[in-house]
Amino acid sequence: MAGEPVSVDVAGLVEAAWREALAADRPFVIGFRTDPAVIPPHATREQAEAVVSAIVKGDSDRGGMIRQGIKAKVQEFLPGRRQEGNGPGAQGKR
Repeated sequence: MAGEPVSVDVAGLVEAAWREALAADRPFVIGFRTDPAVIPPHATREQAEAVVSAIVKGDSDRGGMIRQGIKAKVQEFLPGRRQEGNGPGAQGKR
C-alpha cells in the first residue's frame, strides 16, 4: 500500500519531493502541477510548431504563452543555469 501522495506546484519543492520519494520504504506518488502555457526547453520541433500554430490561430492564452516562452528561453542563458547532464540522476558526474 502506498503512502500519502505529494503534490508539487512550486518549482522550489521539486527536490524535496524527490528526496522524500527516494527515501520512502513503499511506493510513492508525486503529482506535478504544471503550466500548459510553458514550453519546456527540451520541446521537440513538432511540439514548438504546434504551440506556434495554436498562437497564430488565436489561442485564448497566447499572451501568457509568449511571455512564458520568452522567459524560459532567457533563463537558459543566465549564469548558474545547470548544464544538461549535470542535474539529479545524471550519469558520470564530474
